Amino acid sequence: MGLTSSKIPLTNLTTVVTGCDTGFGHETALTLAATHKAIVYAGCLTATAVEAFERMKQDQPHLYATLRPVQLDVTDWDAVQRFATVLERECPEGVFCLLNNAGINMGSLFTWTTVEEFRKVMDVNLMGAMYMMKALIPLMRRYVIQNPTGHAPRIVNITSMAGRTVAPILSAYCTSKWALEALSDSVRQELRPFGIRVAIIEPWFASTPLVVGNVEGEIKKIRDRFAVLANRTDYGDPYLEAALATRHESPALTMKPVQVINVLIATIQAQEPKHRQIVGAIGRVIAFLYMLLPSRIMDPISASSFGNVKPHGAVRNGRQGLLSWL
Repeated sequence: MGLTSSKIPLTNLTTVVTGCDTGFGHETALTLAATHKAIVYAGCLTATAVEAFERMKQDQPHLYATLRPVQLDVTDWDAVQRFATVLERECPEGVFCLLNNAGINMGSLFTWTTVEEFRKVMDVNLMGAMYMMKALIPLMRRYVIQNPTGHAPRIVNITSMAGRTVAPILSAYCTSKWALEALSDSVRQELRPFGIRVAIIEPWFASTPLVVGNVEGEIKKIRDRFAVLANRTDYGDPYLEAALATRHESPALTMKPVQVINVLIATIQAQEPKHRQIVGAIGRVIAFLYMLLPSRIMDPISASSFGNVKPHGAVRNGRQGLLSWL
């Protein structure tokens, strides 16, 4: 069932949003508090972000009185449990919505990505969301019990198009997002009998700090790592430059964050949220192509971001270009 025209009023309903330092989480938390008067626990990794929210509350109390910024590292299970204990005490009515937004992207080509980087991406994007779900589901059950004829509470997980597709240089990120999609689908089936819904939001690339943030800093990290790579001669400098060029997303291909935020708010307000929703026309086209075309065609299309540049050590039968894959 899709989003209906009847929207749930969010006034005084408790919503928890992670990853509120910047990007989707930051703007969604502000919108939920200012426009919808929801009680919003805005989870931030840094104390600086919490302080910024507190200043906004002081400067504009008429807008952000229901905003409750908290410092929270979603990769720390003990910290997540302590946060859940606070919610148990402060929210006797339970939690209406959990928006798992916290996410990172690190690394480059799989063989250039360190084990530590791969683990960090999985810890934030998958385990962090799992920890939050594990800790807050009992509080959503409480909401159902306290409101037996009310609206269904929901978990909203942001996965991205990387949860449907794959690309070179995004192995860690795609792995974490595919895994989060699988977790979301499984938990959705388990929780429905208890009156709890689970929705997946799959945005195309948007102009957020995750996509267009510290690009130069990331490029420097990749250069430094490449310089000490044992097999760097297998790739060569031209291939390195081609890989680095993929870190610069074309502004014409990125969405405005508000497109995603609008869908997030609509999903939180929906009587019966969609199981999954792609955000962005380009994303819908690519998802359609992945359903329609076999991997022998999609692989070279995906790899085309490197142009015609091959690794220095590429073997003669290493396929490059669409026709060579057919």
